[in-house]
Amino acid sequence: MALAPAPTVAHLDALLARHHSPQSRLTVSGDPRSLPATVELSAYRIVEYLVTALADRPVQVSIRFDDEALEIQVQGTVGRGSEVRAAVARVRERAKLHAGSVDVKLARGSARVVAQLPVLG
Repeated sequence: MALAPAPTVAHLDALLARHHSPQSRLTVSGDPRSLPATVELSAYRIVEYLVTALADRPVQVSIRFDDEALEIQVQGTVGRGSEVRAAVARVRERAKLHAGSVDVKLARGSARVVAQLPVLG
């Protein structure tokens, strides 16, 4: 049995297509480039955790490449806050693996999570 390659940032379009409404959007800015495999996988998982918690609602996912970090931002409407809080805990664990940071804003009916994953050159 062949193993599939680990998911990467390049697979996020397909993830959104499988899990969300047609109003969901992915934007990528900066200079997309190949990143260490662990960063690529963590970035994918961070988005996966959050879009799963915001299931069946439109989400906006932004990926920004810069010289020092990969920034991942996910915004959406919150159904059950407990699912989002559990997803945020998993996001924090992933970011911690890379000495990254996570900023969370939960307001009435909405969530915005921004994760920064440092990258080397």
